Amino acid sequence: TLAKNFGVRAAQYGYKVLFIDFDHQANLTFALNKFDPKNKVFVDYVRGTTKKISELVLKISDNISIIPSSLTNAKLDSELVTNAHNLGSIVKEPLEEMKKEFDLIVCDCPPALGPLVSSVYLGVEQVIAPMVPDKFSEMAIDFMLEEWGILSRRFKSLPSVKLIVNRHDPRLKASNEQLIHMVSKYKDYIYPTAIRASADFMTSTNSNEHLWEGKRTS
Repeated sequence: TLAKNFGVRAAQYGYKVLFIDFDHQANLTFALNKFDPKNKVFVDYVRGTTKKISELVLKISDNISIIPSSLTNAKLDSELVTNAHNLGSIVKEPLEEMKKEFDLIVCDCPPALGPLVSSVYLGVEQVIAPMVPDKFSEMAIDFMLEEWGILSRRFKSLPSVKLIVNRHDPRLKASNEQLIHMVSKYKDYIYPTAIRASADFMTSTNSNEHLWEGKRTS
């Protein structure tokens, strides 16, 4: 949801945006109305059945395109491991190719730390990780930062890592206290603005719209 609305807003400012949906649940693909089980997806490129990454791109509007996903992408992790693909280049090289055509590439990843997400981490310039202000999210962020540090040292790759607080409810004391704690703990990584919990995200998605349709007053 954040990836979609961030990319759509950038497109409204005039950037030429490419979304890449790496998550086999294909939520971003569904949200942008481009799901079709016959679509070619990233695993087709990894397997070599599609030679050029550009063959996967579907145009949505003048400024928005997507490389869609489907359940077939669930095989990406095993494909990367079984065939010993280079995690440092398997995503980075096609992204470099796409940068010739697009101003901004937004990669939406599954919530996991397997080979696929590692290869995306090694292929991008900036990682933006959403975190909910609670203890479970804090534990996950600690683990994630540790694993990404290991990857950076191993592959000598250092994308910028940023954290953004998502689904914050300012009405809840526990949420406010945890937010203050996490802002202090992750001060070197965190964005200064928190995204509050709002039904508008779900409403816009269910209506096949985005947050920037012009109907909001705040």
